[in-house]
Amino acid sequence: MLREGKVVAWGAWLASAQGTRASKAVKIAPADRSAGVAALVRPRQGGGEPKALATFPPQTGKSKKVPKGKARGVTGARLAAWVSSTTRRFAAELAADSKMAEDKAIAVEISQGFAEGLAADSEREARERAEKEAKARAEKEAREAAAAEAKAKQAEKERKQALRTELGPEPPKPGTSSGDARGVATVAVRLPDGSRRSRRFRVEEATVASLLDWLDADCGLGADLKAGAIRLSLAGQSAKKKGGFACSGRGDPVEAKTLASLGFHERPVLLTAERTERTGTLKEPEAA
Repeated sequence: MLREGKVVAWGAWLASAQGTRASKAVKIAPADRSAGVAALVRPRQGGGEPKALATFPPQTGKSKKVPKGKARGVTGARLAAWVSSTTRRFAAELAADSKMAEDKAIAVEISQGFAEGLAADSEREARERAEKEAKARAEKEAREAAAAEAKAKQAEKERKQALRTELGPEPPKPGTSSGDARGVATVAVRLPDGSRRSRRFRVEEATVASLLDWLDADCGLGADLKAGAIRLSLAGQSAKKKGGFACSGRGDPVEAKTLASLGFHERPVLLTAERTERTGTLKEPEAA
């Protein structure tokens, strides 16, 4: 039996009523139903109930009483001969149905391939779109971070320049004729990295805050001074020794005192800038 593009062989000894029920089960049209034990059924093109091309035993038009539990005129040899002659007789129909089934299978395969390809394309496009969006976000964040960093550097540069402006030009070196060098002291500071920097100050005018401004603007200690992470003292002076000079950074009361009031006179002074044990190195924003 050919059903839905597939050849299915089946057989049974059925009484008339059972044969009718079996015919209904395989959806054979009422006009094509018989009490036979075999049938060649062909699906109708365009759908609908299948059509029985041939049945076994063949219908003679005469009604004969069949003994209960028997099938009329059925023998193995007759059934084999019927199958052979029927397949030859309907070879063209069977070939056409087989071709139709193959074409249908190919169409289904093409349709499935198209659907799978479309799904793969959609997935790839979604992935590429997500990657593109992620890249755009990363680039935007990088631009914003770079702009913020540049802005911070510019602000730091302007802040340090304002400190230098507030300090004014460095006084002339004592013993020269380039200007009034009276009341000028050279202050040298040994920095935490071991390097030494120096600058001249007018001791009657400059305060400790002026000294801290210079260390902030030109020596890169702004963040440490603000955090109180630097202790400034006279070189060789013990931290436990009372008196002398010591400053713990921004906010120290000594900031407002002039250098002269602290004993800075017209002679070189060496200070030491040491980081306190309770803090590490603080990173200061770079000036652009």
